[in-house]
Amino acid sequence: MEPILIVAIVVLAAAMAVSVAALIYIALQMYRAQKDISEFIAATRMELIPALRQMQQALGEMDSAAHSMREKLERADKILRTVEHVLDGTTLAVAMSRAFKSSGGTASGVIEGIKEGLKAIRKPAGERKEAGK
Repeated sequence: MEPILIVAIVVLAAAMAVSVAALIYIALQMYRAQKDISEFIAATRMELIPALRQMQQALGEMDSAAHSMREKLERADKILRTVEHVLDGTTLAVAMSRAFKSSGGTASGVIEGIKEGLKAIRKPAGERKEAGK
């Protein structure tokens, strides 16, 4: 064989050996990266599951607190409505009392007081509060 052909074959063989070595190195790097990614995913799952459970529990507690707050607000609303009815009754009594006093305490004064009381009932709540002052 000719020396140039032998040199070319040797160079090609060396290039193939270097290429195979480079491919083996790259394959090993890819295997390590895949292994690291798998470990990262497993660790993330291990930490994420308890955190999600805690979040679910916290959301349940918040829902319970919101429900309790809603019940308390409804109760406060009922109390305020009762207070408003009492105040409306006071406004009615004040209007009747003023009418009765202005008429001199006669039977016509009673009728006048009833008329004023009915007027006070028919007025919207804002006007009733102003009339009672």
